[in-house]
Amino acid sequence: MTVYIDLYFIINTVLNFVILRITKSIIKSKSSNPRLLLSSIAGALFAILLLFPQTEFITGAVGKIIFSIILTSLSFKAVTIKDFIKNLAVFYLISFTIGGCGYSLINLFNKSSFSTAKLLLITIFISYLILNISSAVYEKYLRYDTLIHKLTIVINDLQTETHCFYDTGNTLYDPISKLPVIVVNIDVVKNILPHNIIQDIISTNDIVSIYFSYCTNIMLKLIPYHTVSGNGFMLGFKPTEVLIDGKNTDAIIGISTAKVSNDEKYCAIVNPQII
Repeated sequence: MTVYIDLYFIINTVLNFVILRITKSIIKSKSSNPRLLLSSIAGALFAILLLFPQTEFITGAVGKIIFSIILTSLSFKAVTIKDFIKNLAVFYLISFTIGGCGYSLINLFNKSSFSTAKLLLITIFISYLILNISSAVYEKYLRYDTLIHKLTIVINDLQTETHCFYDTGNTLYDPISKLPVIVVNIDVVKNILPHNIIQDIISTNDIVSIYFSYCTNIMLKLIPYHTVSGNGFMLGFKPTEVLIDGKNTDAIIGISTAKVSNDEKYCAIVNPQII
């Protein structure tokens, strides 16, 4: 069989890029497209080595596993071993899904019915649908409850408890201490903070003036935030202790006058950096 190296290289680059893009979407990575493209090209170059029997010592089973680990590391930043394993697992899942779809199409239909480009496009389209539906079902019905935990906030001899939710949308951190911020509904902390502070937060939007009025009496924090509608400050504080499922963690508590959950299953949003 005649193999055209240039076409083989282009197809593998495109396929690798699609796999990495879908992986990026599922793991919610911030990797740039140029970075993924470079990784895709590296993967295509490795695929070319598979065509040469002399490179079998590199392209064997162990070599493929090692290269997939390198490729995943180059494509996506992993802060912890857990993140890396998750990235690698999702990468393999998508690769096997796309590979399985392509193999099934060839076996279900006449092999000559598809040109290489047509087979590639149909395989990617079907795989994308399968993965998106699976991801949506997982996020809605399976993953949601596993991300809800018990939160305990302690100030001296006072404490309050609620449920918190790990949310990738919460990227807030205190610019001075560099600690991640847990955003809680004001009702959660009204019994452990001075009554006059709670009343001022509810009655005024001038968070900066509240901060300067009380910062000498309690360890308050001004936490900047950015949203689509604009920028501003959230009032926060450093508690004596913060526990998630009974385990001590170092974090700032940010106070929100708006409810953080419509269904009230949780009243706090945890920055994923705390995981």
